Parts: sequence; structure tokens; C-alpha cells
Amino acid sequence: MNPQEKALIESARLGDIDGVKAALAAGARASNGAALYWAATQGHAEILSRLLAAGANVHANRDAALRCAAARGHAEIARCLMAAFADPVIALKSALKSNRNDVVAMLDACAAVLTSAQRAALLAVAHPDEFVQLRAIAASTEKQRAIRR
Repeated sequence: MNPQEKALIESARLGDIDGVKAALAAGARASNGAALYWAATQGHAEILSRLLAAGANVHANRDAALRCAAARGHAEIARCLMAAFADPVIALKSALKSNRNDVVAMLDACAAVLTSAQRAALLAVAHPDEFVQLRAIAASTEKQRAIRR
């Protein structure tokens, strides 16, 4: 890791937007995920946006930035990361483990824009009893369709 990347990570951790801008201008790469992790963990939305624009990898370290943002209740940060294609199921699991109902509510509100597979995964994690019932209904419906053919 070069000195510019170390400066980028430290500036992101401290919430120093000018330091982040300077490090990026000096050639620091945002892609390793450490700076994004610190910005998400500390709730620094402006820095997070700057890092995403600079090519930060939202999936670095198994979506660590999203997991930590959700666990700490940074709903807006989690929303920004999901807009950059981070996995909403990871956010939900972290929010549920940390009893962050504000983040869970935000994820429920965002569910309308998710793919059907993502919605099913969210339902399976957040409401396992309902998920089992829906799967049974779907299986029964498929069986009835097969019989009609």
C-alpha cells in the first residue's frame, strides 16, 4: 500500500473530506475497500459518495462496508451502498443481528426495487415463517398447474 492510499484510508476514518480529495488527486486508489469501510462505519456520507465515484469496491471483504453500516444503524449509508449494487440481504442480516429496526424498515421500503430473488432472500431472513408458508403455497400452485396440463 502506497502513502497516498494510507492517507486516503486515514482521512476516510477521520471524516476528513479535504484529505480524501487530496489523496485521490495524488493517485490513491479507492478500490481496495478499506477507505470505503471506514467511511461507512463512521457514517461519513459525503466521503462515501466520493469514494464510490472514484471506483471503490462495494463488495470488498465480503461487503464489509454494508455490513458495518447496517449494524451501526447508518440507514442512508446502507441505502447508498445498495444503490451501488451491494447485497441487501447482507444489510438485513446485519441490521437484524444488531436490532437496528430503522435499517430494517429502510430495507423493507426499498424492497419494491429489488429483484424477485432478492425479495425472496430478504423475506427468508426477516420473516422465515412467512417464507416457509409462501414456498408451500408456490409448490402447491405449481403442482396444480402440472396436473392441469
